[in-house]
Amino acid sequence: MWAKDLNDGRSWNGNDNWSLHVSDDVVVVATEVAASSLVLHWVNGSDGADVRPRETVSAPWLLRRRSRCVFTDQHYFVCIDGQLGTMHSLDVHAEKPSFSPTLLDGLDVHLHSNAPFSLESFGSDLLLTSSASSVLLGFVASSKAPVVRKRFSIGTKVYRGSLADVVILFLLKQDAADTLEVRGIDAETLEETAGIGQTVSVPSDLGNLEMAYVYMFHKKDKTLAYRMLLATSDDALSLVQQNGRVTWTREESLADIGHVQMIDLPISEGKTYLEGLYRDLTFHSGNPLTLFMRRISAQLAHLQVLSSSFNGHNTAADDETGPAESLTRDKFNLRKLILILTSAGKLLGIDSESGKFLWKLFLPDLGRNAMMVVQRTTDCRSLPPQVAVIGTSKSNCEGSIVFTVDPMTGRLSGNEGRYHCLGYAVKHAFLLPVEDEDSTRITMLTDTENRAYLFPSTQFAAKSVKNHPQAVHVHSIYQNESKIVGYKAEFVSAESWELRLTDTWTVQLPSDRKIINYAARPAHERVNDQARILGNRSALYKYLNPNLLVIATEIEAEKGAVEILILDGVTGSIVHRVKQRQARGPVHVVHSENWIVYSLWNARARRNEVSVLEMFESGSWRRNETHVSSLDVHGPPQVLRKSFVFPTAIRTMGVTLTERGITSKGVLFGLHNGTIFAVPKALLDPRRPLVPKASDSEEGLFPYIPILFLSPRSFINYNQTVHNIDGLITVPAGLESTCLLFAHGLDLFFTRMTPSRKFDVLADDFDSKLIITVLLGLASAAFLAGRLAKRKRSQSAWK
Repeated sequence: MWAKDLNDGRSWNGNDNWSLHVSDDVVVVATEVAASSLVLHWVNGSDGADVRPRETVSAPWLLRRRSRCVFTDQHYFVCIDGQLGTMHSLDVHAEKPSFSPTLLDGLDVHLHSNAPFSLESFGSDLLLTSSASSVLLGFVASSKAPVVRKRFSIGTKVYRGSLADVVILFLLKQDAADTLEVRGIDAETLEETAGIGQTVSVPSDLGNLEMAYVYMFHKKDKTLAYRMLLATSDDALSLVQQNGRVTWTREESLADIGHVQMIDLPISEGKTYLEGLYRDLTFHSGNPLTLFMRRISAQLAHLQVLSSSFNGHNTAADDETGPAESLTRDKFNLRKLILILTSAGKLLGIDSESGKFLWKLFLPDLGRNAMMVVQRTTDCRSLPPQVAVIGTSKSNCEGSIVFTVDPMTGRLSGNEGRYHCLGYAVKHAFLLPVEDEDSTRITMLTDTENRAYLFPSTQFAAKSVKNHPQAVHVHSIYQNESKIVGYKAEFVSAESWELRLTDTWTVQLPSDRKIINYAARPAHERVNDQARILGNRSALYKYLNPNLLVIATEIEAEKGAVEILILDGVTGSIVHRVKQRQARGPVHVVHSENWIVYSLWNARARRNEVSVLEMFESGSWRRNETHVSSLDVHGPPQVLRKSFVFPTAIRTMGVTLTERGITSKGVLFGLHNGTIFAVPKALLDPRRPLVPKASDSEEGLFPYIPILFLSPRSFINYNQTVHNIDGLITVPAGLESTCLLFAHGLDLFFTRMTPSRKFDVLADDFDSKLIITVLLGLASAAFLAGRLAKRKRSQSAWK
């Protein structure tokens, strides 16, 4: 309708901007400007014209950080100076507006010097809340002096609800972790209102109350009723009815996921029993009769398990929140437990088959930017699986804390269900290929001073690491300093159990380069083919170095440029570098097997581009995949490169993973429009020729086309839009042809992918009945033909 620039050439601090509707068509706006002053504007709400000249009022307390300002319905503009404990009020209807100071100590209201406080407008009153007190302030109509109308107990939170002329103040106090007391008082008389009080049983997985929104309405019998929307410290929203029942809860913390793990489910008790029987049968020595009886019992048990699987297959998946006992691995390991750690410090276990929550666990002592590592999987039959959650502490613990959780049940384990206080700040966590006596993967933790520790910190764990034949090399990326440093973890002495990190190499980039992204090969990736067979029957051996680290940097000079560095994480040597001028980020990069795919913005051509680098061994030398050493120097690899035009903006990237690496790879692109686009690796091949030869066609190379077209058949999520995709997590399934994909952003999406189609599974429309009928018919015909032939031979013999 209209717009008005209130800046008018002034230097505006931009910290706050307050507005108040004085009447139906007049708006009062107060804007903070430089020189610690306010400018009041009276604006016509219909056309934006000035109703009266603007006024400048001195307000020196606004320069202090601890100041809060609000409007009230009585046309007062009120500011609280938290540093000096002063309240400043201004009547916007006065001919010459000016602030009137009032000491809060005179009202018996005290603010601590550094403690936070809040100021809210409750109609004509003000609610001042601090750690020491919570008071309701009002103004005397005759003298315009502030007064304390009511004091509330510490811990009570006050919210305003209104319906027509009825205004009620709702008093909420969380006495215990699972109990919320609700009371209501009339905003006019400050007397308790009947029918409002209730006790809400808060679920144990929710945090403390942060905010409440009250909606009041009339029932059919004209009685007053209300609902409350509660926002808790775990970033969850819950709707509470007047009877105290929690109708629903939305886990809004899932919009800010910090870490995701997809964990295999345990096998069923019957299969575990069968494995034990066959293990005993294999390694047991005894007389033949005993072995025969064990074989018969194993076969009977196998038959029982097979019949039970036909009777109750996947019945547990139909339950809304089935217990942990019903979580069993299916035949092809397609069902997973999705373990999610949010930035709010909440752990959630989701069944990938139904998408429903199996359990929720809120860790209020855990800070943001936490890490999560799987220390023990479900393959260990004697002990439950274990996940370690590592992060900063919000409690009295100095340094970082560690929670150990059973991912199948969501129960805390160890230290009587509490956390482990480490006493140092953890910077990185690395899983070592060593286990302790409880089949727990040992985790190496490094602090901000580059010291190393083991978790669990037992003598057995230190001995296992010391006896491990391979050295432990780690690296740290300092994005602010544009530096990458490699370390070697070693014990202080042969007799000591104390670890230390020794600098082995440092790559210091120039000051005009900024690290914007980095990637490494997936830790559990399997490579099936170590070479590519060419059309002329020769071979190109892949450069399969699992220690490679890909660093994407942006260069500010030279009209902008992007440089990709490929480093060896053990030696720090630069294996290869490629630079593209007049380009800038964001740069997304994935690394798999011997190839790297990255995307960038070509500023010169004004388009998104995707480039692929593929590395092969130089000459005829072949790297031994079973024993890879970065110290074996055989010259730099042969690197091939191709670039393609991508028609839209990219938000994130991923790569498919399968159990044995036989299936063709696919590159996943999370787009800004919420779709997930899959491109076969064969299309991102740097060896695609412009004019294919006969040998290229025999090898299966496509002609080079510089544009990647978005085919609707390649959209993984079809019409299920995933807004603001932040990550694409892939894990292999039990079927080699199948890869499991989990995408998260503002939405969650899970699906199965078959990059090379289902080559190891019969099609859904496979006519098994026809095949069985034909086989039975052929068997019957063969049997009948045999009888007839035998009868004919018998008759011929009697002649």
